[in-house]
Amino acid sequence: MVLEQIKTEWNGAERSEKAQTRIAVKEDILLPDGKPDIARVLQTELSPCVEESSVENGRLSVSGKIWVDMLYLTEGNPWTVHSMRMQLPMEAYFETECNEGTPTCVFSANTEEMRVILRSARKVNLSAMVEMNAEIVWSPKVSIVSSVEGPEELQVMETVRSVSQKAAEGREKLIVKEELPLPEREGNLSELLWWDAVLCGKEAQLMTGQAMVRGELEVYALYTTEESDTQVHYLRQRVPFSGVIDGEGIAPGMRCELSMSLEKPMLRIGQDEDGELRVLEMEALCECVLRVYEEQEQHWIRDLYIPSQKTERVMQETEVAGPIRMETMPFHTDGETEIPENLPDPVQFFYVSAVPQVDDAFMENGILQVEGFFQTAVYYQTAEESGGVCAFSVQIPFRCSM
Repeated sequence: MVLEQIKTEWNGAERSEKAQTRIAVKEDILLPDGKPDIARVLQTELSPCVEESSVENGRLSVSGKIWVDMLYLTEGNPWTVHSMRMQLPMEAYFETECNEGTPTCVFSANTEEMRVILRSARKVNLSAMVEMNAEIVWSPKVSIVSSVEGPEELQVMETVRSVSQKAAEGREKLIVKEELPLPEREGNLSELLWWDAVLCGKEAQLMTGQAMVRGELEVYALYTTEESDTQVHYLRQRVPFSGVIDGEGIAPGMRCELSMSLEKPMLRIGQDEDGELRVLEMEALCECVLRVYEEQEQHWIRDLYIPSQKTERVMQETEVAGPIRMETMPFHTDGETEIPENLPDPVQFFYVSAVPQVDDAFMENGILQVEGFFQTAVYYQTAEESGGVCAFSVQIPFRCSM
């Protein structure tokens, strides 16, 4: 009697890898018509945005744009602060082990070796190295023999193991819109100088067939009003948002992993109910990737024996994910930094942005140690005779235990 193998498709052998590439940026930037001449560049920020990605022959190709935001000081007395925004095309390639299916990719970026040279009052030469990081996750198709049928004398030895199996995966792009009103004591908006937004919280609530995801954006803005071009104002506001990700197989009680990546938001000057220019209109795009896992008992055939027949077996190895345990933990870190000697003393700090970069993660005495640094940008106000606004960037190391 021929043995009949009963096979099942199994998606517990999830594969993931981290890939990295570097993009050289070299560009001469001309000041748009209508903008006053540049005397000194205060701060420049590069924000890559991936719009399309595809995998073919072991290569992940991405395309999109790089936003360039520049804050600068003009000549003259009194001084004035202005800003400029433009975009550059972006193409990048990552080498990957993935050769099949459609992987889930989460991207992050870090700017290194940036130099900004003022060629003239209306021309700036920008050079930088943008380090792009990609987390690539895919599930290769694995067929396993879950049971065998044969003669009555067939003896089968099984192994039963608890594993984490991906039950569902969903991706959704959430559009966050909000109007940010100015304080009542300030006049109408004149120019929006600088803005930033960071994700400061996220959570997912699993339901049947879908998940409710929530987050918060902390939005910062520097601007001037019609009352004075020399007085820079500062606004900070938290914006909550939520959305729904559908996914067949999602159920309450499962484990999930939620990743959120934020494209640099768009801010523009808008009108309030009275038609006054006293509102900042914000629109942001937040890409959410949700992976949901359930713990199951999986059966494997270890060996089989038929007394009256000679049997041969062929073993194939594959990676197995154990029961998954995901935790998030806030941590507090202290860091000190000095203001560069060539910059004036501060009168008031506007805000500080800090983007974490993980360099290493390792186990030590049963505790997970995570080391890295915060890529930090500091914005502050100086005495008026020094130019009013200054900014500088610095790396602050951190280490946390989980």
